[in-house]
Amino acid sequence: MSKFTEFLLDTLTGRPAKGFSRSELNAERRAQLAAIPIGIGSVVILFGLNELFWRFIAYCAAR
Repeated sequence: MSKFTEFLLDTLTGRPAKGFSRSELNAERRAQLAAIPIGIGSVVILFGLNELFWRFIAYCAAR
């Protein structure tokens, strides 16, 4: 457990964690930042598909 907390503290403070170079930490940070818009887009798409599904069900029930 101490290795995880040490890694977390090193990441938050910007110091390289043991076993990780600064470039590896920066690459991981860039990958996480790149995933944010993908996640937001996925949520929007799933919400839209959910709305379309329930509107279709309501349309079929009204006919």
